[in-house]
Amino acid sequence: DRGNPNLMFAGTSSNAYRSTNGGTSWNACSTISGSVLSFHVDQSSPSGNRVCFAATSSGGVYRSDDNGGTWTQKISGLPSASILSFAGGSTASGVMVYCVAGSNNDLYKSSDKGNNWTAAMGTLNNTYEYTKVVAADNNPDVIYVNNATNVNIYRSANQGGAWQEVLYSRIASGNAVLGWLEYAWSWGLYLGWGGPLTSGFSINPSDSNYVIGTNYGETMLTTDGGTTWKQLYTKYADTGTPAISKKWSSVGLEVTTSYNYDIDPSNSNRHYISYTDTGFARSDDKGKSWIYSREGSPWVNFYQIAFDVSIPGTIYAAAASQHDIPHWMQISGPTAQGGIVKSTDYGANWTSVSSGLPTSSSVNAPSTAVVMDPSDKALYTACYGDGVYKSINGGTSWTKKSTGLAVNNNKHVFSIKQHADGTLFCLITGRKVSGSFPDAGGLFRSTDKGETWTNISTKVSGNNPLYYPMEFDIHPSDSKCLYLGARNATGWTQGGVYKTTDGGASWTKLTMPISNPSVFAPIVDPMNPSTVYFTTEDVGIYVSTDSGSSWSVLTGIPTKENHRIAFDYSENAMYVTTFGGGVWKRSLPKVISTSITVDNIKGYPNPCRIDKTVNKQFKIINLPSEAEVAVYNSNGELVKKLTESNSWVGWDGKNEKGEPVPPGVYVYSVSSGNGRKTGKIALLR
Repeated sequence: DRGNPNLMFAGTSSNAYRSTNGGTSWNACSTISGSVLSFHVDQSSPSGNRVCFAATSSGGVYRSDDNGGTWTQKISGLPSASILSFAGGSTASGVMVYCVAGSNNDLYKSSDKGNNWTAAMGTLNNTYEYTKVVAADNNPDVIYVNNATNVNIYRSANQGGAWQEVLYSRIASGNAVLGWLEYAWSWGLYLGWGGPLTSGFSINPSDSNYVIGTNYGETMLTTDGGTTWKQLYTKYADTGTPAISKKWSSVGLEVTTSYNYDIDPSNSNRHYISYTDTGFARSDDKGKSWIYSREGSPWVNFYQIAFDVSIPGTIYAAAASQHDIPHWMQISGPTAQGGIVKSTDYGANWTSVSSGLPTSSSVNAPSTAVVMDPSDKALYTACYGDGVYKSINGGTSWTKKSTGLAVNNNKHVFSIKQHADGTLFCLITGRKVSGSFPDAGGLFRSTDKGETWTNISTKVSGNNPLYYPMEFDIHPSDSKCLYLGARNATGWTQGGVYKTTDGGASWTKLTMPISNPSVFAPIVDPMNPSTVYFTTEDVGIYVSTDSGSSWSVLTGIPTKENHRIAFDYSENAMYVTTFGGGVWKRSLPKVISTSITVDNIKGYPNPCRIDKTVNKQFKIINLPSEAEVAVYNSNGELVKKLTESNSWVGWDGKNEKGEPVPPGVYVYSVSSGNGRKTGKIALLR
């Protein structure tokens, strides 16, 4: 009650509740039944004894004449008790209430506090499906309706007697300033995800000129009674007229589903986002602004990209028409096509390179992962529901490499990763059939470049395999140390993170801060491998700085459903991809390394070909705090001193002058307060 805030109402899917003490205590409004849509408190009635209205989807409209103590149904004149929307307004002269009927999607009004209802369609097209009506409390003669039939909004200034179309949104001739979705998807209409503004529709209760509406992807506002509209969900960040190839920046209101975030190894200014709902975006200013960039791909959803580090600008992407694998709604099996697309211009344009992949219209096997072996440039892709395929000619042709890769009838291959030592791993996620899980999933390993695969997860959970594994990660310097994330499956309480240090011979379920979380992915910080994260579908992100022994909540990411984490050490930043929340950036947490000894120090990859390593560096990890690191040649001459940063350093294969050193054997030396350690580096060119 705006005039008496101690009087409050709350609605649930089955009940209405009232508080008379500002929310300290609540009592059910026992007469009201059904899912509550909205309330209205008549400001023209006496304070302390208000006339109140409540509306539910199946019970219609209810009125109370005693401050919400007792209620009476008021549906006379309505076609039924089913309604879709309710709104009201009241001034000193009285109250007007409105509703949209569920049986015919028409608009009705009452000027006698709900005792009698009459049609308020006026000049509206009665074949349209109207869904929501809004009215300002201080001016109830003015109302707006939206509809699910077209993109337009209608306004009446005389209680529904006459109507004016006030949102007619076309890029060329509409009255709305549109955002990136309309240009990127080339619709030219205000449609977005879910069509018109039917997800949310509200009015400023003290100013009938302010109306805001949403669909699944866009937010639109008018401040002048519908004469003009503007989008609120993004900001144009380019010059000239907006177009599909122009830049846009985020305002924080992102509802996209992002799976992977990548930084170009040849140019750290270039960043990329793989979306499983809108496609792909690229940035040339470290993520400050973005260009929608799916041109040429036959498939809208991008799951993962892989770089050919020897040819700057060359990128491969796993793409599909099926979205959001392996979330619960998508693990009954493949339902659409997919394949591999290639770009030679930093992701601006794409071409399918899928000959040999199961991409025909009669085969559903979407591609969900792609990796490139830097040693021989072989490509591997996971075709969900089919198997793993390999290309040795840049995607020109593909050959199936799936011997041993199945768990009974489960071929839901989803994720592929390759360790620095060349070992390949492939995850088979859950397979749901009519709600049950007849076959387990599994984590498979190949040590012969994909020719054969071995299941290393047959006894992860006690003596049982995991039935719904989601994602995995590998220790950067030890391919026998792996983390495997899972969520509960029907009949199997297995949610959590599992760890092996012996290549899968034995597994341990890590002690979680919450019971059986729905883990999407464990993530090992490649520069600080004792720092491990796990993302979830229900409770956010947790981080461990002791290899999974203990965990704490990672703050700063305001989403509960998260996917993967990308690291940018030059910016001391991490990027988190989310399910329906876009991408979020925060600083890397500081690693407390006082307990690390020199015995933990490792260097990788070894041998090392600088131009084919991540970030083009040889990494020395697990460093104690304030360690001094130096690289020497085989004659014992100093090549370069390195500075420890958050428990690791990287050597770019150059000397103190910034000149590349010749191939050969080099020695790194680490000195700290708790000891000294040396190691060899076999540098290749």
